[in-house]
Amino acid sequence: MKITRSQLRRIIREQLEEEQNDIHEKIMKLFFDNANHGISTAEALGDVDQKFIDNMIKLRDAGIALVDSAKQGGPNSTTEEDNLARQWYEAYLDVTQRSRSFSDDVEDGIGQIKDLFQGAQRDIWYLSYPHNDPWPTTGDLADLVEWTGAERPK
Repeated sequence: MKITRSQLRRIIREQLEEEQNDIHEKIMKLFFDNANHGISTAEALGDVDQKFIDNMIKLRDAGIALVDSAKQGGPNSTTEEDNLARQWYEAYLDVTQRSRSFSDDVEDGIGQIKDLFQGAQRDIWYLSYPHNDPWPTTGDLADLVEWTGAERPK
């Protein structure tokens, strides 16, 4: 069986694209487990699209902004509340747009991240920090602190 040059190029191109998708899928799994691990792995590999890395950083930073808002007693206004929600949701969409063709594990991670942010937002709005209540050690807000690597209040 003879293979033409164009067929060989197509086969090689498809194989390279498949390998690149495998790398991105592994990075996404790491990122959904721990934002900083996913970001540092993507940066260390060097051949990962910079926009992809920037979007992951943007989502992690949006999580840190939510945690910082909670440390200061929650959003001061509905405008600030809307801005925080918009910030994480836009970053979430940017990160997850690339992952639409990935495995079920990545799809599950996408849903878990969205649930984490929505739950942390509810925690922030329902709990009035920093009153005399201790900072939560369980729940979505505590999980968001762990996922982002944000500093817990003292």
